[in-house]
Parts: sequence; C-alpha cells; structure tokens
Amino acid sequence: MSKLTYIKGDLFSAPRNSILVHACNTRGSWGAGIALAFRDRYPEQYQRYRAHCKAHGQALVGTCLLIPGDEHDVACLFTSRAYGKYKDIPAEILAATTTAVQDLMEQNIEKKPLHAW
Repeated sequence: MSKLTYIKGDLFSAPRNSILVHACNTRGSWGAGIALAFRDRYPEQYQRYRAHCKAHGQALVGTCLLIPGDEHDVACLFTSRAYGKYKDIPAEILAATTTAVQDLMEQNIEKKPLHAW
C-alpha cells in the first residue's frame, strides 16, 4: 500500500498530470463544497460524470470514474447514493470508499500521483 503524505494547500494547484480525487454521489450532482469547485474548474469532466451517473445510477456505489483532463485527471469515488441528509449511513460510505479507492488504484496504471480533498 502507498504511503500517505498530508499537505495543506490548494488541491487545484497540484502538479500537472496528477489525479485529483473526491467523493461523489451517484445522482450526478456537484452542487456544493469541493464538488462545486470541481464543477466550476472542470466543466467537461462534470458533464462526463453526469452522463455516467445517468447511465448507471446507484450501481456506481463503490466504484471510481477516472476522467482524463488536460492539466489534471479527475477521479470520482462513488461513496454514496445521495447527498445531504439523504446520504448513505457512515458504515456504508466507509465500505464504498474502500472499494472505490481499490477501483481507482486498479485504473491508475500509469501510477500518476493522487491528490485528494
């Protein structure tokens, strides 16, 4: 397993060719918090994420969508079916996060650096 290094700073200033990782719902919504910042900075990746959610829905929980980009790739970890007060219970989110990270690691065949919020 890889070693984690905690760095304080702006996620979006990660080096080029890095993968920016964040937890997502399966409803296709990046409407608040860090997800909104992703939507504003990466509109094309947001549209791919929305289409993927529309096509696969709740079956995405526990998976990762890795979306290539010019400066950064975006990794969407599907950790909950919904968001806000309707999000999954913590035990389900933890289990989904574990399998989604495993899925990301399998997809990251180029071993690009990962930066997460």
